[in-house]
Amino acid sequence: MMPGRHEQAQCGQDVPVTGMAGTGCRSWQVSGMTAQPAPRPGGETFARPVHVGQRRYEAVRACLHEGTSLAQAAARFGYTRSALASLVRDFRAGQLVLLAEPGKPGRKSSRQRTAPAAG
Repeated sequence: MMPGRHEQAQCGQDVPVTGMAGTGCRSWQVSGMTAQPAPRPGGETFARPVHVGQRRYEAVRACLHEGTSLAQAAARFGYTRSALASLVRDFRAGQLVLLAEPGKPGRKSSRQRTAPAAG
């Protein structure tokens, strides 16, 4: 195979297609009629988020940006379809903040001091 040429893939066949050596091109997996980039090391962090905020962000992003159905995204990120639909609805209404800054630990208001009992 000559550098710069790509293999032909038939519909439904997965064939790795790589760029020219030394150019920094990524590997791609041809699946059906679309090519998807091959996963890079560390990418599993985004596929299986641990933190609640990141999981919420990735689930809403999958629906709105990637076009994944609610049922598929819910199953992928551990939500029910209706819970994910509520998250998407709240995000569109501006009522859901994704990836909010963590709050400060501890008491949120000052302690109320009471006067000592007279006795």
